[in-house]
Amino acid sequence: MSVTRKTFCIAILPIILLFTAWATLALTGGIRTNQSKSHTKGDYNSSDSLSAISVKVHDIQGSGSTVQIKKRVTVEAVVTTLFEKNNAVEGFFLQEEDTDADADLLTSEGIFVYCGRQCPAALSAGQLVNVSGIPAEYFGMSQINANNKSGGITILSRAPARVSPTVFTLPANGSTADEAMFEFLEGMLVTHPKKLVISEYFQLGRFGQLVLSAATRTHQFTTTNLPSIANFSRFQDTLNASRIILDDLNNDQNEALGKLDKPYFYPQGGLSTNNYFRGGDSINDLTGVMHWSFSGSKGTNAWRIRPVPNQDYTFLPENPRPNNPASIAGDLKVASFNVLNYFTTIDTAGNVCGPSRLACRGADSAAEIHRQHSKIIAALSQLNADIFVLVEIENDEGAALQSLTTALSGVTGKEFRMIDTGSIGTDAIKVGMLYNVDKVNPAGSFAILNSDVDSRFNDSRNRPMLAQAFTELASGAKFTIVAGHLKSKGSNCDNLGDRDIGDGQGNCNKTRTLATQALADWLATDPTHSGNSNILILGDFNAYAMEDPIVTMERAGYTNLIQKIIGQDAYSYVFDGQLGYLDHALASPSLQTQVTGAFIWHINADEVNLLDYNDTIQDPSEATFERRSSANELFTENPTRASDHDPIIVGLSF
Repeated sequence: MSVTRKTFCIAILPIILLFTAWATLALTGGIRTNQSKSHTKGDYNSSDSLSAISVKVHDIQGSGSTVQIKKRVTVEAVVTTLFEKNNAVEGFFLQEEDTDADADLLTSEGIFVYCGRQCPAALSAGQLVNVSGIPAEYFGMSQINANNKSGGITILSRAPARVSPTVFTLPANGSTADEAMFEFLEGMLVTHPKKLVISEYFQLGRFGQLVLSAATRTHQFTTTNLPSIANFSRFQDTLNASRIILDDLNNDQNEALGKLDKPYFYPQGGLSTNNYFRGGDSINDLTGVMHWSFSGSKGTNAWRIRPVPNQDYTFLPENPRPNNPASIAGDLKVASFNVLNYFTTIDTAGNVCGPSRLACRGADSAAEIHRQHSKIIAALSQLNADIFVLVEIENDEGAALQSLTTALSGVTGKEFRMIDTGSIGTDAIKVGMLYNVDKVNPAGSFAILNSDVDSRFNDSRNRPMLAQAFTELASGAKFTIVAGHLKSKGSNCDNLGDRDIGDGQGNCNKTRTLATQALADWLATDPTHSGNSNILILGDFNAYAMEDPIVTMERAGYTNLIQKIIGQDAYSYVFDGQLGYLDHALASPSLQTQVTGAFIWHINADEVNLLDYNDTIQDPSEATFERRSSANELFTENPTRASDHDPIIVGLSF
């Protein structure tokens, strides 16, 4: 199939200009699906010989970082796996037979072949092929361009000799996002002989990829370590050496979504309500092709494994789904739940929410509101708490909170009421409380901590704190519940001089810390005028256990109940493939002695976000990656993936 190639003397200038434009777009994030080297024709040299030289793959690869031959070549080797673009084969990975491999461990025996329109219709993995084309580099990945007049592919009838995978292990000697790390394995069939665990799955729907970690999942640095620039840097180095991406067979965005929806690539057979995995599940003897390509999770290139035919990619269920929360002793149970932007106002063009008339959040249609509502109520009813602190509720006059109150009463047969605060602060979201009237009654009015109360509490960044005293009907004991939601780590606080300094605490740490200083001083004044010192603070502090805001509260005398009762392995949230808890339960000294237990119900953080409330309809205001594929059923009216945070429950006995 090889054909004679004409020189490109006349065409070289527009090709260079086109390549430069593509590279500029790619480096600035302008192109996603075309950032793999397999998506271009590569570099051309007008002095290339019209005749091809017969070489081995290792001759092309050499022991350096770029291809060693840039003239037309022919290579005879074995197809290991195919690569697609827009559901059509556009290239494949090629590897020398074991008998043709050289003895140099620094020269890769694999390479990518871009064939585009010239990919043979009968091409499949396991075939012996003859490839003609020009070697080139594209975004750091070596390839042979066979999609031009001088390129071609012939499927040979001779059965190939064995192609064996090469063993690689994690942790690696350096970051798997470093191009030099696996250069010697580039494009080759590889295998990892030990257990790898699923640590990140947020990009499964959008980019078809998972992140796997060596042996076990990692906790956020500041969950168990005090903030430190030097130590956090070392932690990041270890983390980056310990994980690898397991990708699908293309670089398409939202590949499962289209005119004819397809199942999501993992697990095998396609993700569904009956075929799923959870964070912490594992895979043994992972085998595939080592590919340096675009990373959807980071916006940069990283090494990843591409699957190959006839390999088992079954995940072992090491982290089974808990059907019910653990039983906790105590006369009263108090739960905290970040409900991930529960709004009864549809997030669509023209709708505004909150006192400042900001963009609405959450569900994009009435149908999605119903689905979100049903999952949240399923979770709340099974938690069986007497008081609920809810975070990320629509900041309206009370409609969103009342909708949950009414539904929870109907499902449980208990009468719940809400603390009717109206709007709180200026954000689109607020905190709220529900309580069981058969167990407790509010003792006096609620109190709000905002910038008017203490200028250290910046309520243009943090959501105002809500405090409400209650009386337990059975004992007559009084106690105060405080609900909070501080500024997120990913927010921009640059204008406050509160940037991420690289110590593990993220952005806005000073803003959160000042807020907790104000909180501790405010609570010391008995803002609810209840006359009691029994205080339980719940909510999303956007700070891990060893960070300044939590340490501030501990220095003020409050006990971190999650750390004390559950320990260092506790988590309620997964970010960047790391476990931690931003959701806290902090008890005052007098209340701490009356705490009977604490528990985190892992119904959300370990679950793939594709199992949430979003439906298969592309609503006008909905991002493409939010829509779900209709190929398999992904929605059930159960607590699974009701949010991205796990709920916390605390037992009390007066």
